[in-house]
Amino acid sequence: MKILAFAVFVIFLHSPFINGDKTFTIPADKRAALEAIIDQCREQVNLSPEMLNKIRHCKHGNVDVEENVKCFYECTLSKVGFFIDGVIQPTKIAKVLGPIIGMDKLNDIMAKCNNLTTGGSICDTVFNKYDCYCKNRVEVD
Repeated sequence: MKILAFAVFVIFLHSPFINGDKTFTIPADKRAALEAIIDQCREQVNLSPEMLNKIRHCKHGNVDVEENVKCFYECTLSKVGFFIDGVIQPTKIAKVLGPIIGMDKLNDIMAKCNNLTTGGSICDTVFNKYDCYCKNRVEVD
C-alpha cells in the first residue's frame, strides 16, 4: 500500500518527483492498481475522462471545480489512506512522502495545508487540502 499511496500522490501531481538528482517513477504493476482506483472513483462521482485529463498535473485551477471533481479527489486519496472521513492522516503522508521529498519540505507543506479551514462537505475538505499541497508541491520534471 505504501507504493500505491505514493503513486496516487505522484499521479495527481502527474510528474515524477525530483529530490536532488533522484527521479521517482511508478512501477508498472502499481500503476495498474492505481489506474483501477482512479477508474472506480471517476465512475463513482460521474467524472468524464475528458475532465479527468483536464484536472491532471494539478491543473484543476484551469477548470470550474464542481463537486464531482472535489469528490473524485476525496475518493482516490481516501482509498490510499491519506484521508479518513475527510480527516488528513499526516502520519501516513509523512511515512510515504517524507523519505522521498524530505521531511523539511514535507513539514513546510503540512504546516501550510493540514489545518486549513474548509467548506461544508468532506469533498470540500479533502479538495482544499489537496489543492494546497498542489500549490506548494515539490519541484517536478
